[in-house]
Amino acid sequence: MAYTNLNFVPGEILTAAKMNLLSANDASFNDGTGLGDSTIQPQKLNQALTEGPEWVPCGYGGSFRAMRYGNIVTAQLGSIFNNHAGNRTETIPEEYRPLEDQHIVTVAINSGYTVGYGIFHLKANGAISYFGATGHNEWYFNATYFAQT
Repeated sequence: MAYTNLNFVPGEILTAAKMNLLSANDASFNDGTGLGDSTIQPQKLNQALTEGPEWVPCGYGGSFRAMRYGNIVTAQLGSIFNNHAGNRTETIPEEYRPLEDQHIVTVAINSGYTVGYGIFHLKANGAISYFGATGHNEWYFNATYFAQT
C-alpha cells in the first residue's frame, strides 16, 4: 500500500475513512512502500564500515557477528550450541555496546523445526543474559541498534 498525502483543516472532525488512511500510511512506512526512492539520500548516511565484522561470544560456545556503520550496529546470530538461560560471563566489547538495553527475540531450530524462542538481553553496560528455550539447537537472531559512542 502506498502512502496517501492527507490535508487537515483546524477543528476538522476525523472520519472513519480518514482514520483508515492514517493507519494505511503508518503501515506503508512499516512495509517500505510509503518511502519514496529519494526519501533517504545515500550521501546523508555514513556508509563506511567503521568496526568489524567481529565475532562476539554470547555464552556456551555461541557467538554473534557484529558490524558497525557509524553509530549503527548490526548483530547476527546463526550458531549451533547448547544454550542455557541466565546471565553470561562474556561481555559486549565497548564499540558494540547498545545505547540502551536491547531485547532480541531468538529462535531455536532443531532438525528443521522451530523448537522454541527466547530473548537475548544485550545491556548498555556490556552484560549479556538469555531467557527462554534451551538446549543444543541452531540459534538465530538479527538485530540493529544504536551504539553508545
